[in-house]
Amino acid sequence: MSEEPVVEGQEEKQKVFPDEYWQYDREGAYRTIKAMPDHIRAGYRLGEGVRPARSFSRVVVAGMGGSGIAGDLLKELVDYDNDTKVVVETAKGYDAPKTVDGDTLLIAVSYSGNTEETLSTYKTAARKGCQVLLVSSGGKLEELAKVNRHQHLKLPKDLQPRMAVAYLFFPLLRVLENAGVVKSYAQEVDELAAALRRQDVSAKAAELSGKCYGKTPLIYADQSFYPVAYRWKTQFNENAKTTSFCHAFSEMNHNELLSFENRAGAYHAFFLSTDKEHRRVAKRIALAKDVLQQKGVSVTEINIKGPLLKQVFTTIYLGDLTSFFLALRYGTDPTPVELIERFKRDLGPFLI
Repeated sequence: MSEEPVVEGQEEKQKVFPDEYWQYDREGAYRTIKAMPDHIRAGYRLGEGVRPARSFSRVVVAGMGGSGIAGDLLKELVDYDNDTKVVVETAKGYDAPKTVDGDTLLIAVSYSGNTEETLSTYKTAARKGCQVLLVSSGGKLEELAKVNRHQHLKLPKDLQPRMAVAYLFFPLLRVLENAGVVKSYAQEVDELAAALRRQDVSAKAAELSGKCYGKTPLIYADQSFYPVAYRWKTQFNENAKTTSFCHAFSEMNHNELLSFENRAGAYHAFFLSTDKEHRRVAKRIALAKDVLQQKGVSVTEINIKGPLLKQVFTTIYLGDLTSFFLALRYGTDPTPVELIERFKRDLGPFLI
């Protein structure tokens, strides 16, 4: 099977979405998103020869934004899909967790290699004698890996971090496989990539983008699937440049449900429902849908079945494309994140 990205031609694009909107995709975000099956296979191969030097009982994945989501997804997959005593935590700040010690594997992930919070966490964790794996496409993390003789896993360049999610996640999964912490996902990875190629969801994503156009997207999921809901939220933020919010069941029923009593504003709620949540959560989702619809909120339920890895990435793929098409509806180029870049410049340099 060819490893080249399979992307619709112009005529096929027009069938999915009106021609006049495609002018806004100035940097080719659609092509990059559609290449996810290839990114999955290539990312999984990147971790093939990476093996920790010694055993560990705890993994801390440090990362922010589009890079940090890899740790969130890894934590959920290890917790719910594997029989292991190794604990996976995430760190999203300037300091390493106090639990870090010599029995910890720290994985510092920054696509650019220059994320200041991740660099700071790496510095504080390395002092505690833990094992270290640095993951980036270059930048200061790669430089520090050479200086401090820490293992470095290099990613391909020239992607937005959020669009490199498969390159960020699948090498980490492979590293934990190599360490004997999780089961082998080789067959599932191959089947996942093949399924994403075979079952194109562009038309469905274009339809979903129309449902939330002019509205604030809300994304709800079971706690075990919350990182996927959060991914949808952040993709609406970064691709469509619009506000979006997410919450998890069943916590949502204990607070946010009441916010619709005196609802102000227009919302569209997406319920991400899997076949793995607790039966009471499934009932909560059904009841919450009814409440929101009675309050005038439009609702879409997306039912996901199959192995957890497939559930996660087929849903991420659909969400990425939905936010892409919403960006086009707003006349927005999905790729640039100029406001974030300006914010970083205003912060000034960070010295580690």
